[in-house]
Amino acid sequence: MEQRPRSMLRPKPNSYGELLLQMILGLNTTNGWGKIVPWAPQVQVLNHCSIGVFVTNGGWNSVLESIGAGVPMICRSFFTDNPINTWMVERVWRVSVRIECRSFTKHGTCGALQLVLSSSSYDGLKQRVEALKDLVHNSVGPNGSCVHNFNTLVDVVTGATL
Repeated sequence: MEQRPRSMLRPKPNSYGELLLQMILGLNTTNGWGKIVPWAPQVQVLNHCSIGVFVTNGGWNSVLESIGAGVPMICRSFFTDNPINTWMVERVWRVSVRIECRSFTKHGTCGALQLVLSSSSYDGLKQRVEALKDLVHNSVGPNGSCVHNFNTLVDVVTGATL
């Protein structure tokens, strides 16, 4: 079976994101492999059938959105909750790989992409992320743990329950 190349969304040219991608991957144009946009609705993009992997900083919202869409991740954490989330999705849930360096490099990024998109690795990542998908949807639902925990936080901060 012939495999189609996976498409890639890229940020608006001359933006910081475009410059970063050019430095990481050495890309000057999309060469027909992507689409340059100033902004994209992340959840809708992640749910598109052509998305094979999500390169993310490992922020909690992005992790939830990626798992909720059934998309494996490549994480490069920066600060706040990113490192613990990256550790969790890579080592515990095993639905991600980490870029192995303190900064983005072409070599590190390409290595992570090759690892994730190789058929045996991808199949395993995809199965595990699909298994977590319903858990994520339930946790952010009206009676889910995310809603409950957020409401508890609001109560504590506002002094409603101490």
